[in-house]
Amino acid sequence: METVIDTAVALERVEGDEELLRELAQMLLDNIPEMMEAVRDACARGDADGIERAAHTLKGSSGTLAAVAVWDSAQRLELRGRDADLAGCEELLADLEVEVKRLEDALRGIG
Repeated sequence: METVIDTAVALERVEGDEELLRELAQMLLDNIPEMMEAVRDACARGDADGIERAAHTLKGSSGTLAAVAVWDSAQRLELRGRDADLAGCEELLADLEVEVKRLEDALRGIG
């Protein structure tokens, strides 16, 4: 099974500060519900700009902690929004939901 968070890379990004890593993990965990709701809402409304913005926000937040699978899934949605090509948006959202759940479980393990 692929690693959800590349802890070595994440630690590198915070210059080895484990306490900061725990704080960032908790912040992301606290903000995921709101970020995912924004993605879901934009997809439900067929709002390409909203999908691009919401997915970009989630991508950036997950990238800080080297959560590659969420980053990749969010990027796919972001690009669909940017291109205003919403075909397959529901499938991409479903993939993102799976990866976010895995990330949430991993984040709980950091704290």
